[in-house]
Amino acid sequence: MQKHLLAIGLTFALILIWLSVSNSQTINTTLQDKNSTLGSCFNILDRTGSVIKFDSCIIETIGAVEANYDLQQSLLLKTEYLANIEKTYQLNSTTLKYLSELNDYILSNTLLDDNPLALFSLSNGYYCVDDLDKAIDVGIKSLNLAKEQNNAHYQLSCHLLLLKIYIEKEDIINAYQQLLDAKYIMNTQITPDYDLEYQILKSELVIYEYLRNEMEIFNCLKRIDDLVASSQPIDSLMLIKNRIDYTYYYVIFDKDIPINIKDLLDYTKRHQKIKLQNHLLGIYRTYLLNSNKYDELFDFYVNSYPDLLKHESQLNACRFCTLKAYIYEYEGKLDSAHLAFTNAEEELNRSQNSLFYTINFYRRKGEFLIRNNEYNSGINYLEKAFSMVDSIAFNKFSEPICGQLVKIHESMGNIEKSNYYLKKYMAIKLSIADRRNSEELQKMKIEYQNKEQNYLLEQENQRQKSQQNAKFFFIAALIAFSIVLFAIISSFRIPEWVVEMQGFFVVLFLFEFIILILDYFLHNQLHGDPLKTFGAKVFVISFLYPLHHLIEKKSIEYMKANNMINTSSFSKIKELLKLLWPWLKK
Repeated sequence: MQKHLLAIGLTFALILIWLSVSNSQTINTTLQDKNSTLGSCFNILDRTGSVIKFDSCIIETIGAVEANYDLQQSLLLKTEYLANIEKTYQLNSTTLKYLSELNDYILSNTLLDDNPLALFSLSNGYYCVDDLDKAIDVGIKSLNLAKEQNNAHYQLSCHLLLLKIYIEKEDIINAYQQLLDAKYIMNTQITPDYDLEYQILKSELVIYEYLRNEMEIFNCLKRIDDLVASSQPIDSLMLIKNRIDYTYYYVIFDKDIPINIKDLLDYTKRHQKIKLQNHLLGIYRTYLLNSNKYDELFDFYVNSYPDLLKHESQLNACRFCTLKAYIYEYEGKLDSAHLAFTNAEEELNRSQNSLFYTINFYRRKGEFLIRNNEYNSGINYLEKAFSMVDSIAFNKFSEPICGQLVKIHESMGNIEKSNYYLKKYMAIKLSIADRRNSEELQKMKIEYQNKEQNYLLEQENQRQKSQQNAKFFFIAALIAFSIVLFAIISSFRIPEWVVEMQGFFVVLFLFEFIILILDYFLHNQLHGDPLKTFGAKVFVISFLYPLHHLIEKKSIEYMKANNMINTSSFSKIKELLKLLWPWLKK
Protein backbone atom coordinates (compact mmCIF):
# COMPACT_ATOMS: atom_id res chain seq x y z
CA MET A 1 0.00 0.00 0.00
CA GLN A 2 2.78 2.40 0.90
CA LYS A 3 4.50 1.64 -2.39
CA HIS A 4 1.31 2.47 -4.27
CA LEU A 5 0.87 5.75 -2.41
CA LEU A 6 4.52 6.62 -3.04
CA ALA A 7 4.10 5.87 -6.75
CA ILE A 8 0.95 8.00 -6.94
CA GLY A 9 2.70 10.87 -5.08
CA LEU A 10 5.70 10.74 -7.38
CA THR A 11 3.45 10.69 -10.44
CA PHE A 12 1.48 13.68 -9.14
CA ALA A 13 4.73 15.55 -8.38
CA LEU A 14 6.02 14.88 -11.89
CA ILE A 15 2.75 16.18 -13.36
CA LEU A 16 3.04 19.39 -11.29
CA ILE A 17 6.67 19.87 -12.37
CA TRP A 18 5.72 19.34 -16.01
CA LEU A 19 2.85 21.85 -15.76
CA SER A 20 5.05 24.49 -14.10
CA VAL A 21 7.80 24.06 -16.71
CA SER A 22 5.26 24.21 -19.52
CA ASN A 23 3.70 27.35 -18.02
CA SER A 24 7.12 28.95 -17.58
CA GLN A 25 8.00 28.18 -21.18
CA THR A 26 4.69 29.68 -22.30
CA ILE A 27 5.34 32.83 -20.27
CA ASN A 28 8.90 33.11 -21.56
CA THR A 29 7.72 32.54 -25.13
CA THR A 30 5.05 35.21 -24.68
CA LEU A 31 7.63 37.54 -23.16
CA GLN A 32 10.01 36.97 -26.07
CA ASP A 33 7.17 37.62 -28.49
CA LYS A 34 6.29 40.83 -26.64
CA ASN A 35 9.93 41.93 -26.55
CA SER A 36 10.26 41.23 -30.26
CA THR A 37 7.33 43.55 -30.85
CA LEU A 38 9.22 46.49 -29.34
CA GLY A 39 10.99 47.09 -32.65
CA SER A 40 7.68 46.85 -34.48
CA CYS A 41 6.21 49.38 -32.02
CA PHE A 42 8.74 51.96 -33.13
CA ASN A 43 8.10 50.95 -36.73
CA ILE A 44 4.41 51.67 -36.14
CA LEU A 45 5.27 55.14 -34.84
CA ASP A 46 7.53 55.83 -37.81
CA ARG A 47 5.10 54.40 -40.35
CA THR A 48 1.83 55.82 -39.10
CA GLY A 49 2.78 58.51 -36.63
CA SER A 50 -0.12 57.30 -34.48
CA VAL A 51 0.67 57.95 -30.83
CA ILE A 52 -2.38 55.90 -29.89
CA LYS A 53 -1.15 52.79 -31.73
CA PHE A 54 2.38 53.31 -30.48
CA ASP A 55 1.22 53.72 -26.87
CA SER A 56 -0.96 50.62 -26.99
CA CYS A 57 1.89 48.58 -28.47
CA ILE A 58 4.54 49.71 -25.97
CA ILE A 59 2.16 49.47 -23.00
CA GLU A 60 1.20 45.95 -24.03
CA THR A 61 4.88 44.98 -24.25
CA ILE A 62 5.75 46.56 -20.89
CA GLY A 63 2.68 44.96 -19.32
CA ALA A 64 3.82 41.52 -20.46
CA VAL A 65 7.28 42.13 -19.02
CA GLU A 66 5.92 43.35 -15.67
CA ALA A 67 3.55 40.36 -15.53
CA ASN A 68 6.67 38.19 -15.51
CA TYR A 69 8.04 40.30 -12.62
CA ASP A 70 10.97 41.50 -14.75
CA LEU A 71 10.99 45.07 -13.45
CA GLN A 72 14.50 45.72 -14.77
CA GLN A 73 13.48 44.84 -18.32
CA SER A 74 10.31 46.91 -17.90
CA LEU A 75 12.40 49.93 -16.92
CA LEU A 76 14.69 49.48 -19.91
CA LEU A 77 11.68 49.40 -22.25
CA LYS A 78 10.34 52.60 -20.68
CA THR A 79 13.77 54.15 -21.15
CA GLU A 80 13.72 53.26 -24.85
CA TYR A 81 10.23 54.72 -25.10
CA LEU A 82 11.28 58.05 -23.58
CA ALA A 83 14.38 58.18 -25.79
CA ASN A 84 12.34 57.83 -29.00
CA ILE A 85 9.23 59.92 -28.41
CA GLU A 86 8.84 63.31 -30.03
CA LYS A 87 7.28 66.47 -28.66
CA THR A 88 3.66 67.09 -29.58
CA TYR A 89 1.21 69.85 -28.76
CA GLN A 90 -0.85 67.47 -26.64
CA LEU A 91 0.98 66.08 -23.60
CA ASN A 92 0.91 62.32 -23.28
CA SER A 93 -0.08 60.78 -19.92
CA THR A 94 2.13 57.75 -20.67
CA THR A 95 5.14 60.04 -21.06
CA LEU A 96 4.45 61.71 -17.73
CA LYS A 97 4.03 58.36 -15.97
CA TYR A 98 7.19 56.74 -17.39
CA LEU A 99 9.19 59.92 -16.85
CA SER A 100 8.28 59.98 -13.17
CA GLU A 101 9.17 56.29 -12.75
CA LEU A 102 12.53 56.62 -14.52
CA ASN A 103 13.40 59.74 -12.54
CA ASP A 104 12.56 58.06 -9.22
CA TYR A 105 14.58 54.99 -10.16
CA ILE A 106 17.68 56.99 -11.12
CA LEU A 107 17.49 58.98 -7.87
CA SER A 108 17.22 55.82 -5.77
CA ASN A 109 19.50 53.52 -7.74
CA THR A 110 22.99 54.03 -9.13
CA LEU A 111 22.61 51.21 -11.70
CA LEU A 112 21.82 53.65 -14.52
CA ASP A 113 24.22 56.42 -13.45
CA ASP A 114 26.81 55.28 -15.99
CA ASN A 115 24.28 54.77 -18.78
CA PRO A 116 24.03 57.81 -21.09
CA LEU A 117 20.85 56.36 -22.67
CA ALA A 118 19.01 56.54 -19.34
CA LEU A 119 19.97 60.18 -18.80
CA PHE A 120 19.27 61.03 -22.44
CA SER A 121 15.81 59.45 -22.15
CA LEU A 122 15.13 61.43 -19.00
CA SER A 123 16.21 64.67 -20.67
CA ASN A 124 14.07 63.99 -23.75
CA GLY A 125 11.11 63.18 -21.50
CA TYR A 126 11.45 66.47 -19.61
CA TYR A 127 11.69 68.30 -22.94
CA CYS A 128 8.48 66.65 -24.17
CA VAL A 129 6.57 67.77 -21.06
CA ASP A 130 7.97 71.34 -21.24
CA ASP A 131 10.20 71.10 -18.15
CA LEU A 132 13.09 72.71 -20.03
CA ASP A 133 15.37 73.54 -17.08
CA LYS A 134 15.43 69.93 -15.91
CA ALA A 135 15.82 68.78 -19.52
CA ILE A 136 18.95 70.92 -19.91
CA ASP A 137 20.40 69.85 -16.56
CA VAL A 138 19.98 66.13 -17.26
CA GLY A 139 20.98 66.56 -20.92
CA ILE A 140 24.32 68.12 -19.92
CA LYS A 141 24.94 65.24 -17.48
CA SER A 142 24.24 62.76 -20.27
CA LEU A 143 26.59 64.65 -22.61
CA ASN A 144 29.41 64.72 -20.04
CA LEU A 145 28.97 61.00 -19.39
CA ALA A 146 29.10 60.26 -23.13
CA LYS A 147 32.33 62.30 -23.35
CA GLU A 148 33.87 60.34 -20.46
CA GLN A 149 33.03 57.10 -22.26
CA ASN A 150 34.23 58.47 -25.64
CA ASN A 151 30.81 57.61 -27.08
CA ALA A 152 30.63 59.88 -30.12
CA HIS A 153 27.13 58.78 -31.21
CA TYR A 154 25.57 59.61 -27.83
CA GLN A 155 27.48 62.90 -27.78
CA LEU A 156 25.94 63.78 -31.13
CA SER A 157 22.44 62.82 -29.94
CA CYS A 158 22.84 64.90 -26.76
CA HIS A 159 24.05 67.95 -28.70
CA LEU A 160 21.06 67.78 -31.07
CA LEU A 161 18.61 67.38 -28.17
CA LEU A 162 20.15 70.28 -26.24
CA LEU A 163 19.98 72.36 -29.40
CA LYS A 164 16.19 71.91 -29.56
CA ILE A 165 15.80 72.70 -25.87
CA TYR A 166 17.92 75.86 -26.01
CA ILE A 167 15.98 77.05 -29.07
CA GLU A 168 12.72 76.66 -27.15
CA LYS A 169 14.24 78.71 -24.33
CA GLU A 170 15.37 81.26 -26.95
CA ASP A 171 18.99 80.82 -25.85
CA ILE A 172 20.44 81.16 -29.33
CA ILE A 173 24.08 81.32 -28.23
CA ASN A 174 24.01 77.95 -26.48
CA ALA A 175 21.82 76.47 -29.23
CA TYR A 176 24.27 77.55 -31.92
CA GLN A 177 27.17 76.17 -29.89
CA GLN A 178 25.41 72.80 -29.70
CA LEU A 179 24.98 72.82 -33.48
CA LEU A 180 28.66 73.58 -34.08
CA ASP A 181 29.74 70.89 -31.60
CA ALA A 182 27.44 68.36 -33.30
CA LYS A 183 28.83 69.23 -36.73
CA TYR A 184 32.40 68.93 -35.45
CA ILE A 185 31.73 65.48 -33.96
CA MET A 186 30.11 64.29 -37.19
CA ASN A 187 32.99 65.58 -39.30
CA THR A 188 35.80 64.30 -37.08
CA GLN A 189 34.71 61.36 -34.94
CA ILE A 190 31.95 59.61 -36.88
CA THR A 191 31.88 58.31 -40.42
CA PRO A 192 29.25 60.59 -41.99
CA ASP A 193 26.19 58.82 -43.29
CA TYR A 194 22.94 59.83 -44.92
CA ASP A 195 20.82 59.91 -41.75
CA LEU A 196 23.35 61.88 -39.69
CA GLU A 197 23.82 64.51 -42.38
CA TYR A 198 20.05 64.85 -42.63
CA GLN A 199 19.74 65.31 -38.84
CA ILE A 200 22.40 68.03 -38.85
CA LEU A 201 20.76 69.88 -41.74
CA LYS A 202 17.37 69.70 -40.00
CA SER A 203 18.96 71.13 -36.88
CA GLU A 204 20.42 73.97 -38.91
CA LEU A 205 16.90 74.68 -40.17
CA VAL A 206 15.71 75.05 -36.56
CA ILE A 207 18.48 77.58 -35.86
CA TYR A 208 17.87 79.62 -39.01
CA GLU A 209 14.11 79.58 -38.42
CA TYR A 210 14.67 81.11 -35.00
CA LEU A 211 16.97 83.73 -36.55
CA ARG A 212 14.38 84.40 -39.27
CA ASN A 213 17.22 84.02 -41.79
CA GLU A 214 15.22 83.35 -44.93
CA MET A 215 18.22 83.03 -47.25
CA GLU A 216 19.99 80.46 -45.06
CA ILE A 217 16.76 78.48 -44.59
CA PHE A 218 16.13 78.00 -48.28
CA ASN A 219 19.83 77.37 -48.86
CA CYS A 220 19.65 74.61 -46.24
CA LEU A 221 16.55 73.13 -47.89
CA LYS A 222 18.43 73.09 -51.19
CA ARG A 223 21.30 71.18 -49.53
CA ILE A 224 18.80 68.63 -48.21
CA ASP A 225 17.45 68.25 -51.75
CA ASP A 226 20.99 67.61 -52.99
CA LEU A 227 21.56 65.09 -50.19
CA VAL A 228 18.37 63.21 -51.07
CA ALA A 229 19.25 63.29 -54.77
CA SER A 230 22.63 61.71 -53.98
CA SER A 231 21.02 58.67 -52.33
CA GLN A 232 20.74 55.50 -54.40
CA PRO A 233 17.93 54.78 -54.86
CA ILE A 234 16.45 58.21 -54.23
CA ASP A 235 14.70 58.34 -50.85
CA SER A 236 11.17 59.32 -51.89
CA LEU A 237 9.98 59.64 -48.28
CA MET A 238 12.78 62.07 -47.44
CA LEU A 239 11.99 63.99 -50.61
CA ILE A 240 8.35 64.36 -49.51
CA LYS A 241 9.46 65.46 -46.03
CA ASN A 242 11.60 68.16 -47.59
CA ARG A 243 8.69 69.30 -49.81
CA ILE A 244 6.63 69.62 -46.63
CA ASP A 245 9.43 71.63 -45.01
CA TYR A 246 9.48 73.92 -48.03
CA THR A 247 5.72 74.39 -47.59
CA TYR A 248 6.17 75.20 -43.90
CA TYR A 249 8.76 77.91 -44.54
CA TYR A 250 6.72 79.40 -47.35
CA VAL A 251 3.94 79.84 -44.78
CA ILE A 252 6.28 81.31 -42.15
CA PHE A 253 7.57 83.96 -44.54
CA ASP A 254 4.07 84.74 -45.89
CA LYS A 255 4.81 83.43 -49.36
CA ASP A 256 2.36 81.75 -51.70
CA ILE A 257 2.76 77.99 -51.67
CA PRO A 258 4.02 76.86 -55.10
CA ILE A 259 3.81 73.19 -54.11
CA ASN A 260 0.65 71.18 -54.70
CA ILE A 261 -0.60 70.38 -51.20
CA LYS A 262 -3.04 67.73 -52.41
CA ASP A 263 -0.27 65.75 -54.11
CA LEU A 264 1.72 65.70 -50.86
CA LEU A 265 -1.39 64.79 -48.89
CA ASP A 266 -2.29 61.96 -51.28
CA TYR A 267 1.24 60.56 -50.85
CA THR A 268 0.96 60.56 -47.04
CA LYS A 269 -2.48 58.93 -47.20
CA ARG A 270 -1.41 56.35 -49.78
CA HIS A 271 1.65 55.30 -47.77
CA GLN A 272 -0.11 55.63 -44.39
CA LYS A 273 2.30 58.30 -43.11
CA ILE A 274 -0.17 59.60 -40.56
CA LYS A 275 2.44 61.59 -38.64
CA LEU A 276 3.54 63.43 -41.79
CA GLN A 277 -0.08 63.86 -42.80
CA ASN A 278 -0.93 65.57 -39.51
CA HIS A 279 2.11 67.83 -39.83
CA LEU A 280 1.14 68.79 -43.38
CA LEU A 281 -2.46 69.46 -42.37
CA GLY A 282 -1.27 71.74 -39.57
CA ILE A 283 0.86 73.72 -42.04
CA TYR A 284 -1.97 74.00 -44.55
CA ARG A 285 -4.49 75.07 -41.88
CA THR A 286 -2.08 77.78 -40.70
CA TYR A 287 -1.64 78.99 -44.28
CA LEU A 288 -5.40 79.16 -44.93
CA LEU A 289 -6.17 80.89 -41.62
CA ASN A 290 -3.31 83.41 -41.94
CA SER A 291 -4.46 84.18 -45.49
CA ASN A 292 -8.17 84.40 -44.45
CA LYS A 293 -9.01 81.73 -47.06
CA TYR A 294 -11.98 80.28 -45.17
CA ASP A 295 -13.68 79.24 -48.40
CA GLU A 296 -10.72 76.98 -49.24
CA LEU A 297 -10.69 75.62 -45.68
CA PHE A 298 -14.40 74.76 -46.02
CA ASP A 299 -13.88 73.15 -49.43
CA PHE A 300 -10.88 71.18 -48.20
CA TYR A 301 -12.53 69.60 -45.15
CA VAL A 302 -16.14 69.39 -46.33
CA ASN A 303 -15.91 68.64 -50.04
CA SER A 304 -12.44 67.20 -50.72
CA TYR A 305 -11.38 65.35 -47.57
CA PRO A 306 -14.33 64.84 -45.17
CA ASP A 307 -12.55 61.75 -43.76
CA LEU A 308 -9.81 64.01 -42.39
CA LEU A 309 -12.35 65.97 -40.35
CA LYS A 310 -13.57 62.71 -38.84
CA HIS A 311 -9.96 61.76 -38.15
CA GLU A 312 -9.48 65.05 -36.25
CA SER A 313 -12.42 64.21 -33.98
CA GLN A 314 -10.57 61.08 -32.86
CA LEU A 315 -7.15 62.70 -32.64
CA ASN A 316 -7.79 66.05 -30.92
CA ALA A 317 -11.26 67.10 -29.75
CA CYS A 318 -10.24 70.74 -29.24
CA ARG A 319 -8.92 71.09 -32.80
CA PHE A 320 -11.97 69.28 -34.19
CA CYS A 321 -14.34 71.75 -32.48
CA THR A 322 -12.23 74.66 -33.74
CA LEU A 323 -12.44 73.38 -37.33
CA LYS A 324 -16.20 72.95 -36.97
CA ALA A 325 -16.39 76.56 -35.78
CA TYR A 326 -14.64 77.78 -38.97
CA ILE A 327 -16.95 75.66 -41.12
CA TYR A 328 -20.05 77.04 -39.34
CA GLU A 329 -18.68 80.57 -39.71
CA TYR A 330 -18.25 80.13 -43.47
CA GLU A 331 -21.79 78.75 -43.71
CA GLY A 332 -23.07 81.80 -41.83
CA LYS A 333 -24.09 79.83 -38.74
CA LEU A 334 -22.49 82.19 -36.23
CA ASP A 335 -24.36 80.83 -33.21
CA SER A 336 -23.12 77.33 -33.99
CA ALA A 337 -19.62 78.74 -34.56
CA HIS A 338 -19.68 80.44 -31.14
CA LEU A 339 -20.86 77.21 -29.52
CA ALA A 340 -18.13 75.20 -31.29
CA PHE A 341 -15.45 77.62 -30.04
CA THR A 342 -16.90 77.38 -26.53
CA ASN A 343 -16.76 73.57 -26.72
CA ALA A 344 -13.20 73.78 -28.03
CA GLU A 345 -12.16 75.96 -25.08
CA GLU A 346 -13.75 73.51 -22.66
CA GLU A 347 -11.83 70.66 -24.31
CA LEU A 348 -8.66 72.77 -24.09
CA ASN A 349 -9.09 73.29 -20.35
CA ARG A 350 -10.04 69.66 -19.80
CA SER A 351 -7.07 68.09 -21.61
CA GLN A 352 -3.33 68.48 -21.13
CA ASN A 353 -1.95 70.67 -23.92
CA SER A 354 1.34 72.45 -24.39
CA LEU A 355 1.64 76.17 -23.69
CA PHE A 356 2.11 76.96 -27.38
CA TYR A 357 -1.05 75.10 -28.39
CA THR A 358 -3.01 77.10 -25.79
CA ILE A 359 -1.50 80.39 -27.01
CA ASN A 360 -2.40 79.59 -30.61
CA PHE A 361 -5.99 78.71 -29.65
CA TYR A 362 -6.51 82.02 -27.84
CA ARG A 363 -5.11 83.84 -30.85
CA ARG A 364 -7.47 82.07 -33.27
CA LYS A 365 -10.52 82.61 -31.07
CA GLY A 366 -9.64 86.29 -30.67
CA GLU A 367 -9.36 86.66 -34.46
CA PHE A 368 -12.75 84.95 -34.87
CA LEU A 369 -14.44 87.33 -32.41
CA ILE A 370 -12.90 90.41 -34.05
CA ARG A 371 -14.04 89.26 -37.51
CA ASN A 372 -17.54 89.11 -36.13
CA ASN A 373 -17.33 92.61 -34.60
CA GLU A 374 -16.92 91.47 -31.00
CA TYR A 375 -13.86 93.64 -30.58
CA ASN A 376 -13.59 93.83 -26.82
CA SER A 377 -13.84 90.06 -26.32
CA GLY A 378 -11.52 89.45 -29.27
CA ILE A 379 -8.92 91.87 -27.95
CA ASN A 380 -9.08 90.21 -24.53
CA TYR A 381 -8.23 86.83 -26.07
CA LEU A 382 -5.41 88.28 -28.19
CA GLU A 383 -3.94 90.13 -25.20
CA LYS A 384 -4.24 86.98 -23.12
CA ALA A 385 -2.34 85.06 -25.80
CA PHE A 386 0.28 87.82 -26.06
CA SER A 387 0.83 88.02 -22.30
CA MET A 388 1.39 84.26 -22.18
CA VAL A 389 3.88 84.23 -25.03
CA ASP A 390 5.56 87.46 -23.88
CA SER A 391 6.18 85.91 -20.45
CA ILE A 392 8.43 83.30 -22.06
CA ALA A 393 9.86 85.77 -24.62
CA PHE A 394 9.21 83.47 -27.58
CA ASN A 395 9.29 85.86 -30.52
CA LYS A 396 8.15 83.29 -33.08
CA PHE A 397 4.62 83.52 -31.58
CA SER A 398 4.70 87.01 -30.08
CA GLU A 399 5.60 88.89 -33.28
CA PRO A 400 2.39 88.18 -35.30
CA ILE A 401 0.06 88.56 -32.28
CA CYS A 402 1.66 91.87 -31.29
CA GLY A 403 1.36 93.11 -34.89
CA GLN A 404 -2.37 92.29 -34.84
CA LEU A 405 -2.92 94.18 -31.57
CA VAL A 406 -1.19 97.28 -32.99
CA LYS A 407 -3.54 97.35 -36.00
CA ILE A 408 -6.72 96.59 -34.04
CA HIS A 409 -6.12 99.23 -31.36
CA GLU A 410 -5.20 101.74 -34.04
CA SER A 411 -8.40 101.02 -36.00
CA MET A 412 -10.45 101.46 -32.80
CA GLY A 413 -8.74 104.75 -31.95
CA ASN A 414 -6.97 103.36 -28.88
CA ILE A 415 -3.79 105.35 -29.58
CA GLU A 416 -2.21 104.76 -26.19
CA LYS A 417 -2.67 100.99 -26.45
CA SER A 418 -1.61 101.02 -30.07
CA ASN A 419 1.64 102.85 -29.22
CA TYR A 420 2.29 100.46 -26.33
CA TYR A 421 2.08 97.42 -28.57
CA LEU A 422 3.95 99.22 -31.35
CA LYS A 423 6.92 99.68 -29.02
CA LYS A 424 6.69 96.01 -28.10
CA TYR A 425 6.51 95.06 -31.77
CA MET A 426 9.56 97.16 -32.69
CA ALA A 427 11.49 95.70 -29.75
CA ILE A 428 10.71 92.17 -31.00
CA LYS A 429 11.81 93.11 -34.54
CA LEU A 430 15.04 94.61 -33.22
CA SER A 431 15.62 91.55 -31.07
CA ILE A 432 15.30 89.30 -34.13
CA ALA A 433 17.66 91.54 -36.14
CA ASP A 434 20.17 91.69 -33.25
CA ARG A 435 20.34 87.95 -32.78
CA ARG A 436 20.60 87.41 -36.53
CA ASN A 437 23.60 89.73 -36.72
CA SER A 438 25.00 88.87 -33.31
CA GLU A 439 28.75 89.44 -33.10
CA GLU A 440 28.99 86.54 -30.68
CA LEU A 441 27.37 84.20 -33.21
CA GLN A 442 29.76 85.37 -35.90
CA LYS A 443 32.69 84.86 -33.54
CA MET A 444 31.50 81.34 -32.72
CA LYS A 445 31.13 80.56 -36.41
CA ILE A 446 34.66 81.78 -37.14
CA GLU A 447 36.05 79.76 -34.20
CA TYR A 448 34.28 76.66 -35.48
CA GLN A 449 35.61 77.22 -39.02
CA ASN A 450 39.13 77.66 -37.68
CA LYS A 451 38.77 74.55 -35.54
CA GLU A 452 37.52 72.54 -38.51
CA GLN A 453 40.31 73.91 -40.75
CA ASN A 454 42.89 72.99 -38.12
CA TYR A 455 41.45 69.49 -37.98
CA LEU A 456 41.53 69.18 -41.78
CA LEU A 457 45.11 70.51 -41.80
CA GLU A 458 46.07 68.01 -39.13
CA GLN A 459 44.45 65.23 -41.13
CA GLU A 460 46.35 66.33 -44.25
CA ASN A 461 49.61 66.39 -42.27
CA GLN A 462 48.87 62.91 -40.96
CA ARG A 463 48.17 61.73 -44.51
CA GLN A 464 51.43 63.23 -45.80
CA LYS A 465 53.31 61.75 -42.85
CA SER A 466 51.86 58.31 -43.61
CA GLN A 467 52.90 58.66 -47.24
CA GLN A 468 56.41 59.69 -46.19
CA ASN A 469 56.66 56.74 -43.79
CA ALA A 470 55.58 54.42 -46.60
CA LYS A 471 58.31 55.86 -48.85
CA PHE A 472 60.92 55.47 -46.09
CA PHE A 473 59.83 51.86 -45.71
CA PHE A 474 60.15 51.31 -49.48
CA ILE A 475 63.70 52.74 -49.51
CA ALA A 476 64.69 50.60 -46.52
CA ALA A 477 63.24 47.51 -48.23
CA LEU A 478 65.17 48.36 -51.42
CA ILE A 479 68.43 48.65 -49.48
CA ALA A 480 67.77 45.40 -47.66
CA PHE A 481 67.06 43.69 -50.98
CA SER A 482 70.31 45.09 -52.45
CA ILE A 483 72.31 43.80 -49.50
CA VAL A 484 70.71 40.34 -49.75
CA LEU A 485 71.32 40.28 -53.52
CA PHE A 486 74.94 41.34 -52.99
CA ALA A 487 75.40 38.52 -50.47
CA ILE A 488 73.88 35.95 -52.88
CA ILE A 489 75.96 37.05 -55.86
CA SER A 490 79.10 37.12 -53.73
CA SER A 491 78.71 33.42 -53.07
CA PHE A 492 79.61 32.70 -56.74
CA ARG A 493 82.88 33.26 -58.64
CA ILE A 494 82.08 36.43 -60.55
CA PRO A 495 84.01 39.16 -62.34
CA GLU A 496 85.65 41.76 -60.14
CA TRP A 497 83.97 44.70 -61.86
CA VAL A 498 80.50 43.28 -61.12
CA VAL A 499 81.29 43.00 -57.42
CA GLU A 500 82.80 46.48 -57.35
CA MET A 501 79.79 48.00 -59.12
CA GLN A 502 77.21 46.31 -56.90
CA GLY A 503 79.20 46.98 -53.76
CA PHE A 504 79.43 50.63 -54.73
CA PHE A 505 75.63 50.96 -55.13
CA VAL A 506 74.81 48.97 -51.98
CA VAL A 507 77.06 51.13 -49.81
CA LEU A 508 75.86 54.27 -51.64
CA PHE A 509 72.20 53.41 -51.00
CA LEU A 510 72.87 52.68 -47.33
CA PHE A 511 74.73 55.91 -46.59
CA GLU A 512 72.39 58.08 -48.65
CA PHE A 513 69.51 56.64 -46.64
CA ILE A 514 71.34 57.55 -43.45
CA ILE A 515 71.86 61.09 -44.77
CA LEU A 516 68.16 61.27 -45.76
CA ILE A 517 67.08 60.37 -42.22
CA LEU A 518 69.66 62.81 -40.91
CA ASP A 519 68.18 65.61 -43.07
CA TYR A 520 64.69 64.84 -41.75
CA PHE A 521 65.95 64.85 -38.15
CA LEU A 522 67.98 68.07 -38.57
CA HIS A 523 65.03 69.87 -40.19
CA ASN A 524 62.78 69.05 -37.22
CA GLN A 525 65.41 69.88 -34.59
CA LEU A 526 67.00 72.97 -36.17
CA HIS A 527 63.81 74.32 -37.82
CA GLY A 528 65.57 74.86 -41.16
CA ASP A 529 68.30 77.19 -39.84
CA PRO A 530 70.87 77.22 -42.74
CA LEU A 531 74.03 77.82 -40.68
CA LYS A 532 73.26 75.20 -38.04
CA THR A 533 72.16 72.66 -40.66
CA PHE A 534 75.37 73.25 -42.70
CA GLY A 535 77.60 72.79 -39.65
CA ALA A 536 75.80 69.65 -38.50
CA LYS A 537 75.92 68.00 -41.94
CA VAL A 538 79.64 68.79 -42.41
CA PHE A 539 80.36 67.29 -39.01
CA VAL A 540 78.41 64.08 -39.65
CA ILE A 541 79.46 63.56 -43.28
CA SER A 542 83.13 64.01 -42.32
CA PHE A 543 82.71 60.66 -40.52
CA LEU A 544 80.34 58.99 -43.01
CA TYR A 545 82.35 59.67 -46.18
CA PRO A 546 85.57 57.88 -45.08
CA LEU A 547 83.48 55.13 -43.55
CA HIS A 548 81.71 54.68 -46.89
CA HIS A 549 84.98 54.10 -48.77
CA LEU A 550 86.43 51.96 -46.00
CA ILE A 551 83.47 49.52 -46.07
CA GLU A 552 83.56 49.34 -49.86
CA LYS A 553 87.31 48.71 -49.91
CA LYS A 554 87.32 46.11 -47.12
CA SER A 555 84.49 44.12 -48.67
CA ILE A 556 86.29 43.86 -52.01
CA GLU A 557 89.57 42.91 -50.33
CA TYR A 558 87.80 40.20 -48.33
CA MET A 559 86.25 38.69 -51.43
CA LYS A 560 89.59 38.74 -53.27
CA ALA A 561 91.36 37.10 -50.34
CA ASN A 562 88.84 34.27 -50.36
CA ASN A 563 89.06 33.74 -54.16
CA MET A 564 85.43 34.81 -54.67
CA ILE A 565 86.26 37.02 -57.65
CA ASN A 566 87.25 35.86 -61.16
CA THR A 567 89.50 38.59 -62.58
CA SER A 568 90.05 36.93 -65.96
CA SER A 569 86.41 36.66 -67.04
CA PHE A 570 84.56 39.24 -69.13
CA SER A 571 87.80 41.14 -69.90
CA LYS A 572 86.48 42.55 -73.18
CA ILE A 573 83.29 43.82 -71.58
CA LYS A 574 85.43 45.31 -68.81
CA GLU A 575 87.54 47.25 -71.32
CA LEU A 576 84.38 48.74 -72.87
CA LEU A 577 82.89 49.70 -69.53
CA LYS A 578 86.07 51.44 -68.36
CA LEU A 579 84.88 54.45 -70.29
CA LEU A 580 81.69 54.61 -68.16
CA TRP A 581 82.62 53.23 -64.76
CA PRO A 582 85.69 54.95 -63.18
CA TRP A 583 86.21 52.23 -60.55
CA LEU A 584 87.18 49.76 -63.34
CA LYS A 585 90.38 51.73 -64.15
CA LYS A 586 93.59 50.46 -62.58
